[in-house]
Amino acid sequence: MRAYAILRNSIAHNRYLNGQPIAEPREDIVDSILKIERHLEHPLSVLEATSNFDIPQIFSPDDDLGEFLTLVKEKDFSQAPVKTSEGFSLITTNAIARWFADSMETDGGIVDSTPIREVLNFAETGDRLKTVRQPCSTVKAVRILSGTAGEKEEPPAALLVLGKAEQPPQRLVTRSDLALLYSKLEV
Repeated sequence: MRAYAILRNSIAHNRYLNGQPIAEPREDIVDSILKIERHLEHPLSVLEATSNFDIPQIFSPDDDLGEFLTLVKEKDFSQAPVKTSEGFSLITTNAIARWFADSMETDGGIVDSTPIREVLNFAETGDRLKTVRQPCSTVKAVRILSGTAGEKEEPPAALLVLGKAEQPPQRLVTRSDLALLYSKLEV
């Protein structure tokens, strides 16, 4: 954009030679500028940017921890949404590690039959899940997952894109997906 601004200023504000501008924009540059304008006016939604993602598996607090660990093993995921009575929470492998360390000190714990609700208590402040409704732009998702300077708490670990009424949540986007989201912003 800066290069285009310099070009525009050069064409519009520099002297003319024999009544003609000293430079004219090339067709491909005009097309590129129009593409940037369209992209800024109608940014790609998170659903469009992550169209190759599966619909997330939603757990309940009463589900066995073993179900989540199976997902971790089979899909190489490290977090998943949990539907609670207050909304959504996030179960993470970090929370499991802290829970496991704590339970090993007391009774050894049995992972497969432990309800997820017990592990949720071990989440760190960064193990938060934020929900958004469609349409949510890629720009908005990047801002939420990146956070902003001066915020008192770190950004959420994941963003759950909710579907329309009666639809399940549509996407789970994590901070590790920021590179993908940024790449979708490039034009």
